[in-house]
Amino acid sequence: MPTAGLRIVTSPSQLTSLRLALDQSVRETTTPAASGRLVTALTAQLDHELQRDLLARLQLRYAVDDYRGSGRRDEDVAAGVSLTYFASRHLHARLSLRHARLESNRAGVRSFRRNQFEFSLEVRY
Repeated sequence: MPTAGLRIVTSPSQLTSLRLALDQSVRETTTPAASGRLVTALTAQLDHELQRDLLARLQLRYAVDDYRGSGRRDEDVAAGVSLTYFASRHLHARLSLRHARLESNRAGVRSFRRNQFEFSLEVRY
C-alpha cells in the first residue's frame, strides 16, 4: 500500500491507453541495522488494441529500495511485453516475456538478472 502516490491515465487514441504511476511507501525489513525500507517506484504501462480480440502491452518499472540506517540501496528494473488473445468473453490466452534485474550496493546481497517467459490460459465466469 503506497504511503504517497501519483497516477496518470490517458488515452492518446481510442485503441491506446497509457498509465503512469509514481509511488512511495515505507515497508518493514529484517535487514540488520535498518529501521525500515523506503520504496520509491515509477511504473509505466502502454496498452494497444491490435485487433478487437488482441491486446498488446508494454510495461516498464524502476524502483529504488532505501534501507534506512544501513546504507543499503537496491535498484530494481523490469521491462515486459505481452499479447493477450480474447477467444471469448470467458476465455483468454496470454503470452508474455519479462526481463528483471536487481542491483545492490551492499556486499553479500545477491544481485540478479532474470528472463521470464510465460503462457497462460484464463477462464472467467
